[in-house]
Amino acid sequence: MSGTSSRLRELEASVANVPVVDSARVDEIKQAIADGRFKVNADRVADSLIESVRQMLNTRPAA
Repeated sequence: MSGTSSRLRELEASVANVPVVDSARVDEIKQAIADGRFKVNADRVADSLIESVRQMLNTRPAA
């Protein structure tokens, strides 16, 4: 088990150094919004919101 736990600690350290947000992508989207080139797909947004709620409801602890 110690080899597995050592590897897990190594992986945790690696993941800790990875940015949660892709700053370059955020800047790209900001520029697209500023330029009026960013298009929102309302159907896709709505579908994703519904799916997120479904997942939250399915993972909620039983009362």
